[in-house]
Amino acid sequence: MLTVFANTGSDGTVNVNAEDVTANDANGNMVCFTFDESTYLVNPIVQGMLVDSATAFPGETAPVYIDLHNSIPIRMIIATINTSHPNRLYPFAETFMDANNNGTYDQGENFFDTNNDGFWTPAVQPTDRTANWYFSYQINDTGIIVAGLNSIDTIAIGTGPIFQINYMVDSNAPAGNVSLTLANVNLTDMFGNYNLQYIGSNGVFVITSLGTEDETIIPEKFSMSTNYPNPFNPLTHVDFDVPEQSNVSFSIYSLLGQQVLSISSAYQPGSYKFTWNGRDQMGNALPSGVYILKMESESFLKTRKLVLMK
Repeated sequence: MLTVFANTGSDGTVNVNAEDVTANDANGNMVCFTFDESTYLVNPIVQGMLVDSATAFPGETAPVYIDLHNSIPIRMIIATINTSHPNRLYPFAETFMDANNNGTYDQGENFFDTNNDGFWTPAVQPTDRTANWYFSYQINDTGIIVAGLNSIDTIAIGTGPIFQINYMVDSNAPAGNVSLTLANVNLTDMFGNYNLQYIGSNGVFVITSLGTEDETIIPEKFSMSTNYPNPFNPLTHVDFDVPEQSNVSFSIYSLLGQQVLSISSAYQPGSYKFTWNGRDQMGNALPSGVYILKMESESFLKTRKLVLMK
């Protein structure tokens, strides 16, 4: 019996053939043996990404943990986490006095301890699972892009948070929900295979007011707004509502019917924002033109026209 197994997180096909095959029977006599070339389909190993939920009062900070359930060691990760109301909730790093003007916080430099924990707090921090990793980030109008890498220490197989994002709630923010949407994710395994398949789950940051109960607003029905701006370059946004825990997929097609992007995630009840940057599944920039966005769940289907203009 010939056994073929996949030792990576990527999918595809494998051709197996053999040369100079010899075989013997139970008495040691050589027998004729043929081996036909075969093609094996390698099923992908699906990883799991989760954005935890959090809560805080206006003017306060709180961490949001990004969890990874991985069945293969991970060497690099790039993840985009968007917020539905960036003016109410944003990634936050404590201000420090850059004594040597190198642009980074160094031990001993003075800082404003906003969260009163006695330590300087950056916008993104590793966890025990990524203690030796280096994380960088870029904040934009819709959220934050986080990149983590370690050429030696991989994220071992397991479950738990791999980094945290420290958020500040605007002091004038009203009570309610801010959705935390796991957008683009690129996982690379220890063998160098990238864009591993994953299942994503989004979170909700609940802003509460002093002396009030949780004023979480749950939509009554599914909905998807028209995108804005339209035409757009380089980003366009679509607000949508989810009234119940659901798996929601977004697909984008060209006018010729070619699917250029597909994202599926589990959502808790709430209001969210979908953002598209005019790129396909592999991150390649698409040409100007009209594209069709389809939002779909088990009980909802809606399409919108998106006009990309460069």
